[in-house]
Amino acid sequence: LRMGVLVSNKQHCLLDLINRKQSGELDVDIPFVISNHEREANRSLIRALDHLGIEYHYVQHTGRPKSEWEEEIKEIVGKRGERSDFLVLARYMQILTGGFLRWYEGDIINIHH
Repeated sequence: LRMGVLVSNKQHCLLDLINRKQSGELDVDIPFVISNHEREANRSLIRALDHLGIEYHYVQHTGRPKSEWEEEIKEIVGKRGERSDFLVLARYMQILTGGFLRWYEGDIINIHH
């Protein structure tokens, strides 16, 4: 299974998913991570994602209409089955619209811990 991940500023949920994948506890591929917070290229998280072959995408939300940044996310995600089989909102602190949920047509899991 391919699990796309959306994350905001706090990255501990994302790191937990990556650790569980690496340990074999979570049998998934993670093709991409999308964040609404920009991270510098030399930060350890970005280096780790690059090392693991996981694409990182920054989608700016601030100062933009939700419809605009949701469209940008759609371009990255693709409909269910194209690039991911399900999405995980790993402490993603945004509310996706009903239109996005209907468009994706797949499972979206929201985790906060």
